Amino acid sequence: MPKLHSRVQNLINDDHTVKLLLGSTIIMYPEQGYALQIVYAILILVLLTKQKIEPYFDKNDLSLIWPILIYTTTIIAFTAIHRGDSPFHLSIQHWVISIVIYKGLINVKIETKLLAIYIGITAFIYGAISFYEINFLKIGRSNGGINAINYGNAATLFGSLALTFSIVNNKWKIRYRALLCLSSICAYYASITSLTRGAWLSVPPVIFLILVLLATNLKRISATKFTMIFLGMIAIIFALYSYSTPLKTRVDIAYNQATAYMSDGKLSSVGARLEMWRLAWLSFLENPISGHSRESLPTTHSAIVEAGKIKLEVLRFTHSHSDYFDHLAYTGLAGIITFILLHLAMATIFFRSMDKSMEPDIPTLGLVLVASFSIFSLTQSFHHHASGVGLFSFLMAVLASQIKSRSRW
Repeated sequence: MPKLHSRVQNLINDDHTVKLLLGSTIIMYPEQGYALQIVYAILILVLLTKQKIEPYFDKNDLSLIWPILIYTTTIIAFTAIHRGDSPFHLSIQHWVISIVIYKGLINVKIETKLLAIYIGITAFIYGAISFYEINFLKIGRSNGGINAINYGNAATLFGSLALTFSIVNNKWKIRYRALLCLSSICAYYASITSLTRGAWLSVPPVIFLILVLLATNLKRISATKFTMIFLGMIAIIFALYSYSTPLKTRVDIAYNQATAYMSDGKLSSVGARLEMWRLAWLSFLENPISGHSRESLPTTHSAIVEAGKIKLEVLRFTHSHSDYFDHLAYTGLAGIITFILLHLAMATIFFRSMDKSMEPDIPTLGLVLVASFSIFSLTQSFHHHASGVGLFSFLMAVLASQIKSRSRW
């Protein structure tokens, strides 16, 4: 037994074990089933039992951990005020777990190419699953396929991360960067077939962000290469819109639905969202300090509808399809402020790490991650779902830990 215990402890303390579990978690994420949960749980247990994990927080850690603690404490406080009736319990769990992941990975240097391989494979898997379901199983979002809204958002994210690697890493051989670009296209294909319009809003701003960082902070490419990349990205966006029938159709429908709502209040997919946002805003005005519980909010909604301010049809929805408006309605001013500060604080960590002593990969990935989820949250209640906030907090912890890890090596 002592020998077995020693071997298990050595296996746990081996950085290769952590890297394998980390890669397995990332690559298995499109599956979203029990296998992913088991591997993720094993990773957490290994990080908790690693002898190298630090039991304290230094001043550099606080830049990431304090915003998380402030946000989770605020949500816990409102949960207590509402007697445990809060839609954000999953958010609390995952952000607390992210601190464990962050502290456990600080002493593990994950090679940039290894992280790129994990992200590239995952982006490719998203595209492969989508292609298989649509072309072989003949199923999609509307008839039981896995390729639904949250799936499309995650596919968009991994597509953007793979694209970031392919653009920023100009020291890598062209074939590696081409493969990353190809995996990015696969993930964007999965996003398009998922028909999740909210995620598509993130792609142009994210590409613009990457280009701005290349031009102003990184200074790694010549003006000619920058111009070629810029024009190439613009051409890709227009080509996708012009030649992708699902994308063009969904964008055109969204525009027409928004116009119809603005002109005569007609409800549709987009119109219903806009009406739900109005309902959440009016609910917030009813109680801007402490917000509402899930039990009391329907009563407030009914009163607003009876007053003729909102249409009756939107009462069938359980949330506002926006993290920002959900925080307004459920947690009031304090909740929405800490939610926004959480994103700003994390973006600041990555932006400040962009200096001459560090490769630009991880900081740029971190900024793309924060920007993507900030935009996703506009049209989706990610912090109600483990597949949303779980992915965000997990990748945030991984990338932030590598910022800290690289400052030690």
